[in-house]
Amino acid sequence: MRSLREILIGAFAAILLAALGAAFAGGALLLALGEGYRVAAAAALAAAFLAGALYAGWRVRRIMAERPAVCATGLVEGGEELLRLVSIGVMAYTIARRLRRG
Repeated sequence: MRSLREILIGAFAAILLAALGAAFAGGALLLALGEGYRVAAAAALAAAFLAGALYAGWRVRRIMAERPAVCATGLVEGGEELLRLVSIGVMAYTIARRLRRG
């Protein structure tokens, strides 16, 4: 169980840090551009991030459809969303606990 918890925490940290890195890289790019190009560049970056999010969501739905046993919750209707929210809460609690320890 410990290794699964470490994998989940590592995956959450990797996703969070990648998102922060992409946001800061986009901000740096916008600051490096001239005044006249910033709005177009911001729109292009937003479109690229949105396309990436849509693709990731599509892939997750496809994986869930291919392997329903992996994603089955056994809960009432809407159980997948509840499981997702509980998982995020557990990860946040675990990270906060580790940060308090040292």
